[in-house]
Amino acid sequence: MNKIIQYLKVHKKDILFYASAITIFIFMQNWQSRNLIEDKKPAPEFILTDLQGITHSLSQYKGRPIILYFFAPWCTVCKISSININRVRESYTVDELTILSIALSYNDIKEVENFKKDNNLNIPVLLSDHKTGQEYKIDKFPTIYFINSEGFIKNSTVGFTTKTGIQFRL
Repeated sequence: MNKIIQYLKVHKKDILFYASAITIFIFMQNWQSRNLIEDKKPAPEFILTDLQGITHSLSQYKGRPIILYFFAPWCTVCKISSININRVRESYTVDELTILSIALSYNDIKEVENFKKDNNLNIPVLLSDHKTGQEYKIDKFPTIYFINSEGFIKNSTVGFTTKTGIQFRL
């Protein structure tokens, strides 16, 4: 016990710094997410087409957890975050977890195809319409929604999220 007290006294400034940084990070995450769909609300249904022309609806994935990763091809944070989305995809089978990326705020399909290729996205990339972005209240990128197996919003976040942060929210 004395060693712990001694450690705390010696590293007091470091502990306060990290505690403050974590507190600020959590506050910013909550502030950025304040306008998103509330937890425990039904996730809005959509029918969107992916880059290969295959149609996807949210309801077809009911019965398993779903991550919806909304991104814009021009978004630098989206590029960095896509690495963590890929890492999560590699940690689960398709039967355990569905991950869909949804492109918003793009000029043409080529721009979205380049984003997928440049970031080695190994998940379906759906081309969103303006309506879906509005229904999910997307005004910042990236935005991630976590949907439970019954189709209700479990959690959501805006901005950079680590692999651990994503898995924690599942």
